[in-house]
Amino acid sequence: MSRPEGTVSGMPTIDDALRLAARYANSHSQSTGQAWRGMVEEFEHGWAIWTAPPAGQPPVLGDGNKTVLDRDSGLISHWPSWPVHTLAEVYATERVKVRRPPIAHGPSPGKTYAAWNLVTILAADGRTWPQRSENGERTPEHHPLVAQWLSSQPPESVVRGAERHAHLFALSEVLHDLQPEALPTCTFQQQRRGCDTCLRAYVHFGLCEPGALVFCEPNDSPLVTRTAAVTDDRFDPARWAQIAAEMFDASGPTRIPPVAAARDAIERYPVVVSDRRGPGQRCWVRPFHLAVTAELQTYAQILAAYGEILGAELFPLGEEESGHVIAVDAHGRFFVIDEAGAWFIGSGIDTALGVLFEGHQPLRLRSDGSLDWEDPDGQG
Repeated sequence: MSRPEGTVSGMPTIDDALRLAARYANSHSQSTGQAWRGMVEEFEHGWAIWTAPPAGQPPVLGDGNKTVLDRDSGLISHWPSWPVHTLAEVYATERVKVRRPPIAHGPSPGKTYAAWNLVTILAADGRTWPQRSENGERTPEHHPLVAQWLSSQPPESVVRGAERHAHLFALSEVLHDLQPEALPTCTFQQQRRGCDTCLRAYVHFGLCEPGALVFCEPNDSPLVTRTAAVTDDRFDPARWAQIAAEMFDASGPTRIPPVAAARDAIERYPVVVSDRRGPGQRCWVRPFHLAVTAELQTYAQILAAYGEILGAELFPLGEEESGHVIAVDAHGRFFVIDEAGAWFIGSGIDTALGVLFEGHQPLRLRSDGSLDWEDPDGQG
């Protein structure tokens, strides 16, 4: 299903479709330096519009995405590069779902907990499309080209919750206003680096150079742990006291309450380092480490917010790539909190490590404190 980029006022005609085709062709010609052509073909419910390379040149692989101008509503929507007869058949059944939301992603209807990422795509003419992550309860909706690309990726190669990430929302938003061929002329700003799935999407749509894929190449690095057995069968109580003194400042705004389950986890695995990256059992594996340091105080507010949902205090144990915190609550439940929300990764440290290292799909925490058992694969 598509979503509209806008409307044509009044009752649309073939002249409106031709003007849109000319506008798209002109935009593409300016970005390529060649005279692209605007194409229009009428069908029962409107007009299919697309661009084609200069006469005599072969079509460009991946081009030919269609825009539809609805003859009744005037809504303009984007569709994949199907033949017009296929587009007409699909549009006949899907046109009732084409609606007029102003943006690809709006504020969540429920309370959200920290905007973990903010991404803005900038066009050469000065237009901007800012979007943030969705860590609330809104169901992600994407431009059909983005949704099509996501659905074509093997589940084990997709970062958990990628469909909720700011980079993909911004990409969906800009595709409602620009033809895909114009994306290589755009730039983007990011609050923090996107995940590997978002990076691959940006390369696919031309926002990043193919060379950027070097940052998400798979590897088989082993899990390295420094267990309690290495430190006289117990985590040094003096070291725990030192960490507590550094982190548990009750008078400060970043106070993080100690929890017994955190001590148990640290006693078992004082240090854990995994540099592994690549396809997992059910989702993409990313590097992470466990090592309690004073720097983890920066997560105090987000931990307090999710602690309210859980009804239990959370303590940080380490980080996953891109600044995602790994934490344990007072009941011994382990979570990783990223820009898409909080994810339950197990009721014990060994289970939690296995979920992260092997790429099992965790359960997402809902805003009412329950777990998303209905969607264990994170696909909905």
